[in-house]
Amino acid sequence: MYLLAVSSRCSVLSAQPPVRYALTSAIVGDCGVPQGSVVGLLLFTADVSPLTELIESYGVSYHQSADNTQLLVSMDSSDSTAAIERLAHCSAAVRLWFLQNGLNADKSEVVFLGTATQLRSAANITTVDITGSTLSVASQLKSLGMTIDSNLRFDCHARNVAKACNFHTRALRHVRSLLTDDDAQTVACSIVAFRLDYCNAMLCIAPATTFDKLQRAQNNLARVVCQCRGRTDARLLLRSLHWLPVRQRIVYKVALLTHKVQATATPVYLSDLVQTHVPTRALHSSDAPLQSRPSGTLYLLILDCATAFPHSSAT
Repeated sequence: MYLLAVSSRCSVLSAQPPVRYALTSAIVGDCGVPQGSVVGLLLFTADVSPLTELIESYGVSYHQSADNTQLLVSMDSSDSTAAIERLAHCSAAVRLWFLQNGLNADKSEVVFLGTATQLRSAANITTVDITGSTLSVASQLKSLGMTIDSNLRFDCHARNVAKACNFHTRALRHVRSLLTDDDAQTVACSIVAFRLDYCNAMLCIAPATTFDKLQRAQNNLARVVCQCRGRTDARLLLRSLHWLPVRQRIVYKVALLTHKVQATATPVYLSDLVQTHVPTRALHSSDAPLQSRPSGTLYLLILDCATAFPHSSAT
């Protein structure tokens, strides 16, 4: 089981962005600096690079993307004290690093991730101390556009995606007669279908009911593009448009990503997670490139330790 916490949307305390542990010279301007990519990717990476060594020193897993830092720690549901204390010490050190480098953490959220049995065993843990604050354990949180729930069913995320897709599909229906077939497909893929593909690899373990919500949204889009009635069989329409159904799109993406990770061993944070299955005895499938399934563990995850620069953003 995992404990996931979304922590610290950060704001700049001064107009001097830190480069590692040094500050650049101050510049007096006659006008304000707009929100935007002022720092740049290279400078932003240099700004937050010391933070990775700090997190690793506490034995806590992490992932950084743009202005977002995620902390993750595994824990035994029967004895979670040590893991929570290690995470609390790490988050306090991260917050101190933010303060020393001109950033200020001001928001955090926490959620447990695990099976129903694991979550019941951890039901007595209702609060977690993160960065000096006592946070209530939430049932779900949103990070990078994904709504993550404790059971990893992604029902709420699927509802939100389907709602957005249906809204734009209805808008497309009003102007469909004015568009050619090629233009209609381009518009459908650019404003609707991409929502079904965004972070959809996370849904590979979701139940069938979650896929049904997204599949209905894709079926409605196909009927609008092909100008067919609502009761038309969408499977034939998807085939004519060369669109894979939602589940097949996810399976293809995960299989392709796994193959690339195996072939190139990059990125490292994914390569470390992909492990080849080694059978305990000789089998006909011993030579097959099968992957081992990780055992179920209770996790505490601190997500969205953002390091955003309102006046010199790197995003």
